Amino acid sequence: MEKVKSKGFSEKDAEVFQTIKVVYEQQKHFFEVPGVKISDRIVSIFKPYIRPIVRGKENKPVEYGIKVHINQVGGINIIEHASYNAFNECKRLKYSVIRHETMIGECTHVAADGIYPTNENRTFLREEGIQHNFCRKGKAKDDKETKQMKGILNKERSTRLESDRRCW
Repeated sequence: MEKVKSKGFSEKDAEVFQTIKVVYEQQKHFFEVPGVKISDRIVSIFKPYIRPIVRGKENKPVEYGIKVHINQVGGINIIEHASYNAFNECKRLKYSVIRHETMIGECTHVAADGIYPTNENRTFLREEGIQHNFCRKGKAKDDKETKQMKGILNKERSTRLESDRRCW
């Protein structure tokens, strides 16, 4: 970096030059070893911190940019976690509930997407006494009260902006 600066480049130009060198090395490695997966692959010279995030969606299999995990409280979105690297949202449920409790107060209900009902999350919510909209494991039984609460939580979740998690 110092060599580049001493040649008359500004600090920003020196950073771009370093990024170009890294991209060159990544592409050279990719050419020499076809099919290899390059970790932390740079996809933008001027924004080297952006990483491709494989989403598997039909219309956009890969997305670029920041991935955000959001808590929604009373219609207000609160960014709980943001990263340019991919992360699994369901691993953040416990942190989201704890953060909600420190910022706002007791969390009594959680409405979440289908990725969240892991055994770990179910255990955590049961131990904390927090109601949720997760589908029951095993054979379904006719419980009108549970069905009604789940319907309310699902309707509430679906009427909000597209977000991953919601506490109130």
